[in-house]
Amino acid sequence: HVDHGIQSESGDWLQTCQKDCKRLGVNLKTTQLAISHNGLPTDEAFAREERYDFFKDNLSKGDCLLFAHHQDDQAETLLFRLLRGCGIKGAAAMPISRQLGLGKLIRPWLNAARQEIEEYAESNNLNWIEDPSNTDTQYDRNFLRNIILPKLKERWPAYAKTFARFTALAGAQSELLDEFSQIDLRECEYSHDSLQVEKFCDLSQLRQRNLLYYWGRLKTPFGPTQSELDESIKQIHASPENAICVDFAGMHLRTHQGAIYLVSKEQPQMPFDSTEWKNLESNLVLSNDVELRATPLDEKTELAVRLPRSAEKVLLKMREGGESVLPHYREKSNRLKIIYQECGVPTWRREWLPLIYYDEQLVAVPGVFINKEFTARPDESAIEFHIIE
Repeated sequence: HVDHGIQSESGDWLQTCQKDCKRLGVNLKTTQLAISHNGLPTDEAFAREERYDFFKDNLSKGDCLLFAHHQDDQAETLLFRLLRGCGIKGAAAMPISRQLGLGKLIRPWLNAARQEIEEYAESNNLNWIEDPSNTDTQYDRNFLRNIILPKLKERWPAYAKTFARFTALAGAQSELLDEFSQIDLRECEYSHDSLQVEKFCDLSQLRQRNLLYYWGRLKTPFGPTQSELDESIKQIHASPENAICVDFAGMHLRTHQGAIYLVSKEQPQMPFDSTEWKNLESNLVLSNDVELRATPLDEKTELAVRLPRSAEKVLLKMREGGESVLPHYREKSNRLKIIYQECGVPTWRREWLPLIYYDEQLVAVPGVFINKEFTARPDESAIEFHIIE
């Protein structure tokens, strides 16, 4: 049970849950949200997110959490989202089931009308608590529930069933669009974190928008807005050879050397303090909060580095300029700037990427290259350096 603390009666609801669970022998987990509220509709949205986070944290693998949403709730959700200008995915409204953390959220009553549930409860003398805020029409959902939907029902008594059919169709269409997105993503991906500008621009405008929206949902906490999609596509086409930076779902969409990236607005800070990595079995966190890991390797990779010898110190340093190194993929050494360009390292990463030294010799830049002279031989133990992002 989640006590939102928004209504003055919420403490009584908690007591009811405690009493019922004790009587039924059911284990009860509770939490109280620390919401500084002003009685505004935004408080309800914040409380909802906090509630879902609590459920997610308390679900184990194989657990099912049942929600009591019904057909009228689905109609309300659909209308609410349409009024906010949702797309086809939003029009699918609430799914009957979906993953939630390690467990599963299921809505078994989603195709049952509220009236059916109320009639069953009354005929079986069941008791329930009515949230007094349900009648407060300052909340958009309550306005729809209490003012708009009853009017629809007067004219179209079966509107909730009709809406339910539409949300089911929208859900199927959304899944189909996701399948197209997965095909286009495989075709356009440079790596797990970038898209190829040229192949992206070869797609039709509709598929570009669909792919970018899908990719944004995968990479960001929430999907991009229509205006962010429009601006991103416009700038990618206007400057296919030049670097761009566009706001995108709380992040930045950027391009570099023919690739599209989604990057945090908060890049690690420069400079950071040079430091010694004394124990490679433990992760190292630099003063700019960049965290590194050294992974022992059973099978050699192209980025496999030999372990430091007993007298060698492992040092983390900033880029100073003028560094020269022989990377694993080259026959001749070159300046670090040129190597970054060859490896497609975006300019916004170059300044904060840590350089790993054994004593005074540059050994590697994690995830980019290793010094060919420090490649692990077949008879040597090896490690691979990673940045944890």
